[in-house]
Amino acid sequence: MTAAHCFSSTRTVGLVVYLGKQTLVGSNPYEVSRGVSKIIRHPKYNSFTNDNDITLLRLNSAVTFTDYIRPVCLAGQESHFPAGTSCWITGWGNIASGVLPSPGVLQEAEVPVVDRIQCDSMLGPGLVTENMICAGFIEGGTDTCQTLVGSNPYEVSRGVSKIIRHPKYNSFTNDNDITLLRLNSAVTFTDYIRPVCLAGQESHFPAGTSCWITGWGNIASGVLPSPGVLQEAEVPVVDRIQCDSMLGPGLVTENMICAGFIEGGTDTCQCVSMAEHRLRRGRGRVEPAGNA
Repeated sequence: MTAAHCFSSTRTVGLVVYLGKQTLVGSNPYEVSRGVSKIIRHPKYNSFTNDNDITLLRLNSAVTFTDYIRPVCLAGQESHFPAGTSCWITGWGNIASGVLPSPGVLQEAEVPVVDRIQCDSMLGPGLVTENMICAGFIEGGTDTCQTLVGSNPYEVSRGVSKIIRHPKYNSFTNDNDITLLRLNSAVTFTDYIRPVCLAGQESHFPAGTSCWITGWGNIASGVLPSPGVLQEAEVPVVDRIQCDSMLGPGLVTENMICAGFIEGGTDTCQCVSMAEHRLRRGRGRVEPAGNA
């Protein structure tokens, strides 16, 4: 996926896409390249206003996902991103106005979404359409932590109209240990209520892939009560076969993902609780993080 304004035609001759590239200078050991078989530009792209400035490139052969080549999570057609929502921007461009040349290393930054009307007013009336998202810093801000004690000004509640348990859930092995709760009314997404990006059916997460775990549980063995503040930690995926060997043969099925540090320190028992304490049983610090 790229910008439509990068292409003046749909000719693919000589066009090459590089994946896993981290620097424009020196070597890229994890880089692969593919030719392009088709350029699919948004049918409503407007080169004057840059509305719908998006293009898909169909590669001429499949690519295997790795720690350095990852799929992009795309928003749904009706998705809404309120002002202040955090997002990530990446690119090869300049790191400051007037600073040349560009650093030659892939850059990334976390920036907040800016209200579209405010952004349009700042850049010029009519430049920012309803199909665009503005992101950047106008002024500094603060973070708000969510807690079980005290007030939660951004909290909302909903009743549950239906519990949809996985039809192949096995209560003995905990295989397919996942359930959906259908709420009795819709919820508006905010900076504090966000949709979850779910992996596709054929997704693969190699050992070492970073993921996030969250929960309300204990922050260390034997430390009670739990902190009462929502916890999060970044942990690497662990090879499933290695994890199954550590926890006990047959405990980790092909539908599960293991995540944590082999050497210990942070996992779903010692940092946050993901309701997987029953699988730990004192055999190391690597925990099944859930079903794939």
